[in-house]
Amino acid sequence: MPGRPRQHELDAEARRVLERALPSAWVTRSISEEYGIDLEVEVFEDGQATGLMFKVQNKGTDSRAKGKIPPAKVNARTLAYWAALDLPVLIVRYLASSGDLYVRWAHGYSPDLRTRAKDVESRQVPFNASHKVDLRLGEKLLAELVTIRTLRSRAVTGPIPVEVRCGENTHGRSTAELRTALRSAFERAGRHLRLAREGDDQCATLNVTSKKISFVMPVGLSSFTLHVNSNEYKISDRYHELYPDILVAVGFALAKLGLSRQAVEFYHAARESSRLIYSAEIAEVFAAAYLELDHPGMAIRVAAPLLVSEDASMRAHAKSFTTEILFRRLTQLENDDTHFLLICLKKKAELDLEQLGTWDASRSWYLIGQLCGATARWQELLDAYDQALNLDGTYSTRPYFHREKAGALFHLGRYQDAAESYRVVVDDERVPDGRFLLVDALMHAGKYREALDAVRDNHNNDGPYAGRLALHDVALERVIQFTGVAEQERQSIENLSLDGVEVSAADLAGLLADHDALDPRLWVIVAVMEEEPLEKSFASAAVAAIVTLHVVELWLGVCQIGLETNQSKILIDACIDSAFRFCADDIPRALDEFEEKLSGDSGRALRAAVYQRGENQPSWPGQVFRLIQSDGSYQEIDLDL
Repeated sequence: MPGRPRQHELDAEARRVLERALPSAWVTRSISEEYGIDLEVEVFEDGQATGLMFKVQNKGTDSRAKGKIPPAKVNARTLAYWAALDLPVLIVRYLASSGDLYVRWAHGYSPDLRTRAKDVESRQVPFNASHKVDLRLGEKLLAELVTIRTLRSRAVTGPIPVEVRCGENTHGRSTAELRTALRSAFERAGRHLRLAREGDDQCATLNVTSKKISFVMPVGLSSFTLHVNSNEYKISDRYHELYPDILVAVGFALAKLGLSRQAVEFYHAARESSRLIYSAEIAEVFAAAYLELDHPGMAIRVAAPLLVSEDASMRAHAKSFTTEILFRRLTQLENDDTHFLLICLKKKAELDLEQLGTWDASRSWYLIGQLCGATARWQELLDAYDQALNLDGTYSTRPYFHREKAGALFHLGRYQDAAESYRVVVDDERVPDGRFLLVDALMHAGKYREALDAVRDNHNNDGPYAGRLALHDVALERVIQFTGVAEQERQSIENLSLDGVEVSAADLAGLLADHDALDPRLWVIVAVMEEEPLEKSFASAAVAAIVTLHVVELWLGVCQIGLETNQSKILIDACIDSAFRFCADDIPRALDEFEEKLSGDSGRALRAAVYQRGENQPSWPGQVFRLIQSDGSYQEIDLDL
């Protein structure tokens, strides 16, 4: 006959003992298919469900350890799984030799950092006398479950009571002095904590000894322990740091629990005096708390001291989470925050060059360039990229480097220089918009024939930029045909005013040829001249829309003329895509105005075309930033998302 393993018998005994200790109204259910879970318990009161539930892992043993309770061995991956569950997990330790039962919440166990590297596969979860089950088990678990739900849902409505434990002369302070100072410190930090009073239940615990400061949230939901040299705060130059360090410890535990608003108030109250803020782990947690509260500027300032640390490992750690903050919340940064961050990053680049070498310094300068590009500091981007290239020549082989540099040149109005950079990547499949950008740069540089040739050299007529290239083809051909100019040095016509002046097509062509063949003001007039056939009006309006970019009426006007003249779908779609890209918010209003001016059928046809394309339009290339990994690889982030 097959035998039953002793461990199974022990776990079954543990369940029976636990069920006898729980209120009879509570419901226990066996769980057979969940990893590391034996039972699920649902709490009932007065015959009504409370919505409170928890899971159980039974750990029975025959061990008879002298003078102490044998710890429970739990797989490290099981602990990680429990931590990820929505419901708390109760570890039940049953001692068969005595029949005693001990329970503790899994989330209250935190392995010693010094043992983590050695003890990878499993953890020894300790138990002590405070975990022993008594007749108040149901009452105790119910109170703890309510507290767990309140804290995890961040529904804290009042100050959390704190039980302070300390010796009479810890760090040279009496218990009364310590408690009085803590009362004031808690008030300065937002009154989210208060000293515990008699009768308080579910308290946090602050334990101050000569060698450590330990703060534990109620039910052990989160904690922080700071180890210090014996009576370190007794030294005169450290005397003033004890209470700020305690506030940082408290704020850290609050932040780990997701109570970000409360956490940052403790950080703010302590940051002027506590050196703990220069710890990478602490800075990262508080930066994340500020980020959750939509204060990316403060998150950057929390991380900034580490960016300029003399310790290279600190700088590397700070960079990893600073860049995450930077490129996921970049648009929320104030100008002062960005300027401050640039100063820190430049100092970091200097330290990297001095301590680590050219490779690390070049990556820091590239990151500086990325930040400058994201905030329209175009000349600073070029300067930063020159620094990166001087330190690491391999950037010259990276297509995205040329594309980003060309973009800055374009924004600075250096169109010919931009075109030269785009030529490097014109047919590189890693830069799918390379040819489109080259054509646009040449067009703005006044190289109309060269730009048209570049369009027609394209053999990828089915690519994602085929429509935009086709629209540029139409516009460029119209510019050359109407003005007779293939190339020019563009000169803006100042103080142009043609109100009340009769002008002919020849007059307009002459003005365009003599000054700026891309002047959108003149092309709008050309497009609406009665002697122009609609086919040519389509091309003329396209020139004005392409050069102006952000005027929705121009894009919709081109689209409307295109529909009336049966232009190809690829051209119509290119106009609509551009309208959505550059002025999407204005489209509904502009369509309403067009529908009022046009005949009913024309207005409805335009609206239908716009929204049908809007549903299915392909993605336009976003503003992409690259986070540099420690191995030199790049993680791409689309800022538009």
